[in-house]
Amino acid sequence: MTQDHDADEERQDELGTEVGRNTYTPATDLAAANGINALARSLGSTLASAVGGSILASMTMALGGFEIPSLKAYRVLFVICAVAAVAAALLGLIASRTKVPQEHAQPVVETV
Repeated sequence: MTQDHDADEERQDELGTEVGRNTYTPATDLAAANGINALARSLGSTLASAVGGSILASMTMALGGFEIPSLKAYRVLFVICAVAAVAAALLGLIASRTKVPQEHAQPVVETV
């Protein structure tokens, strides 16, 4: 192996980005972490749909006898989405820089 490849592997281990491996969650807590992740994703998509639908329904314009969402409604919605995306990225960066106690940093051994 080359030095670059070894450095890449070492960097992946630091970030915990290697596929199929979670070095930051103890094996005994993986199910709970997965459940919390699924819950957060479900709540996020539910709230995003509700907020987006509310904004589009509240800012309408008449066109041919029908009420349709206005351009302003889409602009407001896209700004809210952009702010949420930046906030999520910042939270992810902050969380990834948090130090993990050494007793929790043991790699998970998978059996086949």
